[in-house]
Amino acid sequence: MIKGPDRFSLVEYLVTEHGWFPAGLFLETPVHNPFGVEGYKTIAWEIVRDLGDVPDAVVFPCARGNGLYGAWKGFRDLLELGVIGRLPRMIACQPAGAATIEASLKTGAPVRLTPSPSVGVSINEEQASVRAVDAVRESGGAGVSVSDEAALAASRSLGAEGLWAEVSSAFALAGVEQLAETGNLERGHACCGGAHGLRRQVGVEADPFAPTVSRIHGTAAELEACLAEMGISL
Repeated sequence: MIKGPDRFSLVEYLVTEHGWFPAGLFLETPVHNPFGVEGYKTIAWEIVRDLGDVPDAVVFPCARGNGLYGAWKGFRDLLELGVIGRLPRMIACQPAGAATIEASLKTGAPVRLTPSPSVGVSINEEQASVRAVDAVRESGGAGVSVSDEAALAASRSLGAEGLWAEVSSAFALAGVEQLAETGNLERGHACCGGAHGLRRQVGVEADPFAPTVSRIHGTAAELEACLAEMGISL
């Protein structure tokens, strides 16, 4: 496991030096996956198909915000094709210590933060994609800062309904509740999740059968040694 920005430099190393394909979208390196975000456009198509119309707002849990941006592209495609007659507001929900989209919207420029520890592990990033920030701004949407306590409460609410979501996903529901309380979100919204609870068990008992994960830092030699231990040759 590689934590923090080290992983971006190592992805760039594997792509440029060894010809690997970058799976990550809009990374902080010169190398990107040019196709992956296109797949997120289906979120928009499925929402419109299932609702029969476009909602007033679509709420996402966000790290870099690639899912939100991809869905925004999908809604724009549907508008251009005449399938829908308007675009929804895009709402980005992030941990309070990593609310980079909200901060970027306020300052008018990309903001990098040093995230504090959060139960929203998979969305606790230092910086959001400029494309995601632009999508929220262009749509008249908003960035929402969500506390861990609110996210855990939302996660328990989902569980009571029989939905086991990764806690990071529950940040979207917590954001909906906050916006509804302040009158900034009317009825007619779609709330998107990120992953199933099995992906990362935060706030529940740890899986005793989970594999041991090696932790490495940002050196190519350490990465190569780790891959060699797993039988992966560069």
